[in-house]
Amino acid sequence: MKIVLVSPPHWYRTRSPHVPESSPLGLMYIASMLREQHEMIIYDAEYKSDTPTSLAYYLKGENPDVVGFTCTILTFHEMNDCIMKAREYLPKAKIMIGGPHITSLPEEELRELDFDMCVVGECEGNILELTNTIKGMKERTIVEGRPIERLDDIPFPSRDLLVVPVTKYRGNMPRYKKPETQMMWSRGCPHACIFCANSVFGHQPIRYRTPENILAELWELYHLGIRSVFVYDDEVMGQSIRQTKWMRQVCNLIIESGLHKKIVFKAQARCTPRVFGLEDLQLMRKAGFRALMWGIESGSPKVLKAIRKGISPDDVRQTFAWCKEAKIQTYAFMMVGSWDETLEDIEMSKMLMRDIKPNWIQWTICTPMRPTVFRELVKDLIDTEAKGPVYFYDTMCSTPTMTRAEIFKAYQELNRENQRSRYMTPRRIFKLMCESVFTARGRRLFKHRAQKYRKMRKEGTL
Repeated sequence: MKIVLVSPPHWYRTRSPHVPESSPLGLMYIASMLREQHEMIIYDAEYKSDTPTSLAYYLKGENPDVVGFTCTILTFHEMNDCIMKAREYLPKAKIMIGGPHITSLPEEELRELDFDMCVVGECEGNILELTNTIKGMKERTIVEGRPIERLDDIPFPSRDLLVVPVTKYRGNMPRYKKPETQMMWSRGCPHACIFCANSVFGHQPIRYRTPENILAELWELYHLGIRSVFVYDDEVMGQSIRQTKWMRQVCNLIIESGLHKKIVFKAQARCTPRVFGLEDLQLMRKAGFRALMWGIESGSPKVLKAIRKGISPDDVRQTFAWCKEAKIQTYAFMMVGSWDETLEDIEMSKMLMRDIKPNWIQWTICTPMRPTVFRELVKDLIDTEAKGPVYFYDTMCSTPTMTRAEIFKAYQELNRENQRSRYMTPRRIFKLMCESVFTARGRRLFKHRAQKYRKMRKEGTL
């Protein structure tokens, strides 16, 4: 059979066409499981700036037997639009859907969608047999995917099947070298933060790829021209002592191979210094890790306990001190509007950021995504007019301790302070966003904007 796997477009609703940061890693893994028995194409409609109609024209030209759509919470509505157009232009093709947001929906809502087969959860373990049965299906079916316990058994992502070359994507922030792509070194997270949808996949066990398997894919990426890798694990460091030992093995193998001089890395991690130390961060820096992104969420011990984060402000201070000593850049993910948070707690978050001085701070608004515990706690406080697309930069609900207006006002003030702060100067923003990326024209444009910001700061209008 001929199968086209589609990552839905998003820009036409936001009216801001752009080059996506990264290629659809999940679709590339699925294609690797199917390519030996089926003709595969991976189509990134976001990169192509497609509308549902132009995507349908493309699909009609390819005339596949099966069209597979993936979606996140940000592209759910767009996926529905694309499916309706695909049905119109390809009435005989079978439609498969899946992805993290699909997995989070209850069965009664899934039944309202237009599909032939809906695959819930990780599916590399049985996607081949499911695909082989779809052509003979007479009724719509919702099936459970089966994960593969040994990650080394999953073939490397089929980046060669992308319609767009993998080297054309712009990469995730912060950008150091180009081209960049994503890798996954492990799967699963043992924690239970109330704002996270980790429960979507049933708290699956933590699984690690062997260092040798990771190294083999890194060499493949290097020969493709990749020079920067975003390790797209939930947390590459800070989960457990077992993970720390595994990371030491991976870093030592990268150093022995010489790849630390050829590729740079960045990843997300967890502020639990009780399971790693300064020497581990120094080893990661030697292996090529330029930046680590830390989910801190709040500077208030009360809020951190309420959201079940499992860390303390002292853990954060220790971790960031070690990162500075190891010469690893630090990125702090912070939230406003968490459960049990007040204006006093937000002030504590602000003070923590002033203490640790990360290289970058990203403030977002705590969003009640399904099927999180946070959503259950605030389900009666969700604004009925805010149930459309979710963007994490607007308020969907109030909490028992803060109104929607208070949450959004605090969010705006924190971002303004971010811009005014001495450690977020235009020069530093330029270095973070544009190192080795911007053209000469881009640098001239930034210089003009930097002069404007300096003038506004001097006048006190920024």
